Amino acid sequence: MNILHMFFFISIVLFLTFIHELGHLITARYVGVDVKEFAVGFGPNIFQSEDKHKTVWSLNLIPLGGYVSFSDNHNNISEIDAMLLTSPIKRIIYAMGGPLFNILFFFVGIIGLTYFVGIDVYKYKAEQNIYYFTKDGFVIHKYKDKDVTFDGHRFVNEQNFKKLKEERYFLRGFNNNIFYSWYLFKKNIVGIYNLISKRSFNNVKSFISINKIISKSIDSQSNKKAIFLLLLKFLINLSLSLGLFNLIPFVPLDGFWVLFSVFDIFLSFGKMSQKNKRVLLIILNILTIIGMIILSIPLINEIIIEILCLFNIV
Repeated sequence: MNILHMFFFISIVLFLTFIHELGHLITARYVGVDVKEFAVGFGPNIFQSEDKHKTVWSLNLIPLGGYVSFSDNHNNISEIDAMLLTSPIKRIIYAMGGPLFNILFFFVGIIGLTYFVGIDVYKYKAEQNIYYFTKDGFVIHKYKDKDVTFDGHRFVNEQNFKKLKEERYFLRGFNNNIFYSWYLFKKNIVGIYNLISKRSFNNVKSFISINKIISKSIDSQSNKKAIFLLLLKFLINLSLSLGLFNLIPFVPLDGFWVLFSVFDIFLSFGKMSQKNKRVLLIILNILTIIGMIILSIPLINEIIIEILCLFNIV
């Protein structure tokens, strides 16, 4: 792992975090919620600027994640209480903003990439035929004391080809971009499902593996344009994965607030007192964390091994 690889890794994380949090910012303003701070990263502050909406834009030292905090218009109450005071519909719109912006970036990116760059179309040489025809040559009358007879018809040597194990999509031109985007969208949904299913625990890679993937991809390319396109494709697909992953109803993901707000609508959580609603939220948080720990047990050894490999300890 060198400085260049780390630079690309941090740049991708910061950009995807910016896209995600920008979705939350725009939807928060759309539903009429004042935003106090838009932050990318955690820890000590590197840069700050305030816009005309009195929102502070912050860039922090640790480039892992980000957040959008609400304005202090409720007597300095906590962020969770501010969310609980907001109507369920507004909560859903706000929580969906980040994942939807990641998914929207994927579709816009893949359509633009396909239109300007294109998609590889597998070509076959003209002489590569399914059937092999015998060529004109010397006439053989005998072979190993056996007569060779023929009736004047052409002999055809039929070749049996095995069926391809994986599907290949042959797309060309702008009209097929939407179909290709939908195909990749479905692939990422399946990947997210496998990520949280027991059958994929042996294949799941931790977040650290992203840097390893970037490093190997860059090392395998020598052309600057090829490296740029490779990173762009990786960025687009990772954006979709991030958006779908955040829709999982786990704490602290956005999907949890969506599910909680849906329950709030149908089970009338709004009639509960603020204190009881907060207790219910804490209970749901604890149950979710316990579930995540149970699901993560098979991954602990693999994550430890990846960390050791990252620093060349093993």
